[in-house]
Amino acid sequence: MGDRVAVVGAGLIGGALALLLRRFPLSRLQVVEADATRRRELVDAGLDAVPPEEALDDCDLVFHASASEPGLALALALAGDDADVVELSWFGSPAPQVPLGEDFHSRRLRLVASQVSRVGDARRHRRDPAARLATALDLLSDPAFETLLAGVRPFPAMPAALEELEHDDDLSGCVVLSYPDAQDPETDAPARHP
Repeated sequence: MGDRVAVVGAGLIGGALALLLRRFPLSRLQVVEADATRRRELVDAGLDAVPPEEALDDCDLVFHASASEPGLALALALAGDDADVVELSWFGSPAPQVPLGEDFHSRRLRLVASQVSRVGDARRHRRDPAARLATALDLLSDPAFETLLAGVRPFPAMPAALEELEHDDDLSGCVVLSYPDAQDPETDAPARHP
C-alpha cells in the first residue's frame, strides 16, 4: 500500500499488468509508453500513461515490459534507492546491454526475473496451476482488458493477420485468433468468444 510503481512498456504484458495494478491502493501508478496511440487507449481505461521523458522517478517498484535496452535503462533510472526492478521482457537470443555501472550498486537496486511457467514458491503449496488459471480468467473478465486487443480474426486467416500485424502501423494491441469449432463447455454451443 502506498508504493510508487511504474510499468515501462504497455504492450499486452505491461498493459495487462498495469490494469491489474490499478486495483491496489498505490500512491502512484504510472505507465510509461512511447506510442501515443497506446497511451491514449490506456488513459481512456483510467490509467496514468506518459511518454518516457515525462516518467516520474524515485519509484519503490518498477516493472519493465518493453523488451528494449532503452526501456530497461529507463526502468533502472526510475527506481528509487533500494528499489526492485522486475524484468518481464523476453529478449530471446540477443544479449541486451544492461547499465549496471553508474549508480546501480551505490543505490542498491535489485534486478529481479519474473517467473512465468509455474506457481511461485511462496504460493506453490496452496495453489496449483488450475487454481492460478481460474484466478487469471476471473481477473480478465474486466472489460478494461479489451483495450489491449486489436480485434478477432478467424484461425484460418492467420497468415493474413500476421501480414496485417507486420505492415499496419496503426494496429495496436493483440490480435486474437478464434477457432470456428470451439464449443462453450457450459452450453455445448459454439463459443461466442475466442
